[in-house]
Amino acid sequence: MPARNVREFIQLAKQRPGELHYISAGNGSAQHLVMELFKLDTGTRITHVPYKALASGFTDLIGGHVQTTISTLQTVLPFVNAGRLRLLATT
Repeated sequence: MPARNVREFIQLAKQRPGELHYISAGNGSAQHLVMELFKLDTGTRITHVPYKALASGFTDLIGGHVQTTISTLQTVLPFVNAGRLRLLATT
């Protein structure tokens, strides 16, 4: 993922509509709904990839098969500290 912050991520998503993918814990999960709101607010098209087990989604995220997610800081911080994920923003 070449984006270093949310602004760059939005620009990338607009340049590549539908090509970026995000993981969630399934349809209707917090990750799914928040990311859909993000897409509406930013005018981007990012493809939803629901997982039954979010751990499997993080395996694909770390492996580069999907590009992003919205998650809790406590979940992603170990991966960020290890240099395996890049944190773009917090709320």
